[in-house]
Amino acid sequence: MGRSPRLVLKQRRLAFKDELKKLGRDQARREVPLFREAYVARTDDQAWKDALEPVLHIYKEYYLWGHMQDEEGNPVDPKNVSYEQFLELLRKRFIIGGVDTCISQIERYKKDVETDHVIFRIHFPGLSHGKALSAIRLFAEKVLPHFE
Repeated sequence: MGRSPRLVLKQRRLAFKDELKKLGRDQARREVPLFREAYVARTDDQAWKDALEPVLHIYKEYYLWGHMQDEEGNPVDPKNVSYEQFLELLRKRFIIGGVDTCISQIERYKKDVETDHVIFRIHFPGLSHGKALSAIRLFAEKVLPHFE
């Protein structure tokens, strides 16, 4: 579980571009969306404190069932991958943190994967409506303007 999820996505993006080229398809006209779980708060610690349990509501079951994949596309088997390693995988994969952290993570995805827009899920089961709205507002006020 050592490689960055961005590196694997970058490799898959390059493979897609190669396939388009082989087929004679115009690469420039292709949108490159990226879906990510996201949550922003004033600090990294606060973001993970708010979002961890709600995110785990979804992903803990995937981990326990062996339905997660690591950065290389291999199954994450709970018999071989500790719960702490699983949590680290989530931290690498999701855009959760303070404003600066979220901006830098999005910037890296833009650079490494050449994504032209990102789709965020900001509300998770168990996250209060107020916290979700606060994260959406903070995202709109502090993160998105960086990309305009």
